[in-house]
Amino acid sequence: MISLKERVKSFISDDEVRQYSDLRGIGYLFRLSKRNYYQLVIAVAILVLSVACIMCSAHLLGLLFQELADDKQFVWQYVIAFLVFEVLAAVLRCYGSLYLVYVTNNVILSTRKLLFQKLSRLSVSYFDRQPLGRTLSRITTDVEGVESFFLNVMPSSLACCIEIILILISMLIVDLQFGFIIVCTTIPAFVFTVVMRAPVKFWMRIQKKVNALVLSRFAELVNGFEVIKSFNLERWSFGKYKDVNMMNYRVHLKIMNWNAFIRPMIILLCKMPILLVVIIGGMMVIDNSLTIAIFVSFLRFSEKLLLPVNILSHDIQIIQDALTSAERVRQMLDEIEEGYQDGDIDKKIHGDIEFIAVHLDYLRDKDVLKGISFHAKQGMKIGLVGETGAGKTSTVNIIPALYSFSRGEVLIDGIPLRQWSKPWLRKHIGYINQDVVIFQGTLRDNIVCAQEDVDDETIYQLADRLGFAERLINFPQGLNSAILEHGQNLSAGERQIVAFMRMMIKNPQILILDEATANVDYDYEQLLHRALFDLMADKTCFIIAHRLATVQQCEVILVFKDGRIVERGNHQSLYADHNSYYRHMQSALMV
Repeated sequence: MISLKERVKSFISDDEVRQYSDLRGIGYLFRLSKRNYYQLVIAVAILVLSVACIMCSAHLLGLLFQELADDKQFVWQYVIAFLVFEVLAAVLRCYGSLYLVYVTNNVILSTRKLLFQKLSRLSVSYFDRQPLGRTLSRITTDVEGVESFFLNVMPSSLACCIEIILILISMLIVDLQFGFIIVCTTIPAFVFTVVMRAPVKFWMRIQKKVNALVLSRFAELVNGFEVIKSFNLERWSFGKYKDVNMMNYRVHLKIMNWNAFIRPMIILLCKMPILLVVIIGGMMVIDNSLTIAIFVSFLRFSEKLLLPVNILSHDIQIIQDALTSAERVRQMLDEIEEGYQDGDIDKKIHGDIEFIAVHLDYLRDKDVLKGISFHAKQGMKIGLVGETGAGKTSTVNIIPALYSFSRGEVLIDGIPLRQWSKPWLRKHIGYINQDVVIFQGTLRDNIVCAQEDVDDETIYQLADRLGFAERLINFPQGLNSAILEHGQNLSAGERQIVAFMRMMIKNPQILILDEATANVDYDYEQLLHRALFDLMADKTCFIIAHRLATVQQCEVILVFKDGRIVERGNHQSLYADHNSYYRHMQSALMV
């Protein structure tokens, strides 16, 4: 029978995260708070003062009992001093905890901003490699793990650690010999905690990976819900989700089993100091080798030691969870960025584009493009045709630097692509594909897309020029019409109109149309074609289409097969060759 560990590894073998020691993990968590170091130090100092007050009150309680056993002359003075230190400790701990929560909230806010900024700087190839669920897990569940550490665990754990250290030091100060004996009895608890953290952390790492797999599988099934309903695949999809969900359940159960064993054992081991104080300390008091004041102080110290250890034993899972989350957050923040600084040229773009023996490989093991060469002069219309997977989209994705080619050279206006500023380059390139991205908001928001100085009159003038004015009027509230997420309340044709308007608002010099009219009906297709040839008038344009009628008016047609350009020419010359691959494709579509 396959063990749970082997079964989990077979599912998540590709989700490897670099592992760090606990000390390095904690160090990295605190590096996330580098902008709030001073506030963090102040909060910790306040908590240290509160623990110091507790130590003083414990010592005063011992002196109070000693005074009651002797002449009772200063009893009320000790009582008042004891109460003052107890109240002061409570106030300092309350204020320190509140201030620490304020600081840690700022740390989490900074971390979320940092992750989102990092996400916007990653290359498109990152999202090709990583499943959606894994990325969502990084910026939601893993950040929540770090957040839980800072908000819930760090204040209490930090205070507990400080309290334990000060209690042990106070024991040694009050009575070195007796204190040394009691301190030594706490060693087994600390050794047990260190030994037991390894299996807990291992399963916490596994749980994070499985949770990312659950999110990924859920996102996959939700995105394909229409297909699932259409093909009556509810039972099949439930089975796929049930597998990973049950694995997640078993991993969680494994973690709970370890914690159910570890926590009681730590508490049991930490009760040893109290037992020894009562037995050994009581015998020493009877023999007059230990005063009542010291005995009561040690009893109080031992009781105070039990509470923070109990809290730490409860927080050990959350701490390991935070350390595992920190590893995964760190991996994402260490991902290689797109590299906006590769080039800094931002002069006017005319649209002269040349590919010279360009090779492209996504995964470094197989070339997707193999020696692509062509020259698109300014204002030319280039059609790209070929079977699915032949390399058409990969070719046009190189132009706005969405992917980095491995060999060859791409020139834009005679300047190597890598020397151009990427934001500037993309600002002057219009890109439309068949899967239009629509954001939740108003129609105006989706057309303008955060561009400044674009008023309603400009939008309507452009719509009238492209022949879309009548279609915009049909929207119930005009440009203020609410658009649902993914454009769910828009038809395929209306989404393409929004895409065309969005592109032309930029007034780009280079246009890339990847199956831009593939998912619309005949009326919308004719409307979009008329707009298409209007907006292509003086611009360099690349048109990818499976409907060859769409590219028949292009000056040059590039025919792709297996990552290579196998034929080139205009429609007449290519179709005139009875043995051409282009004519074969045209004939196949007419059958």
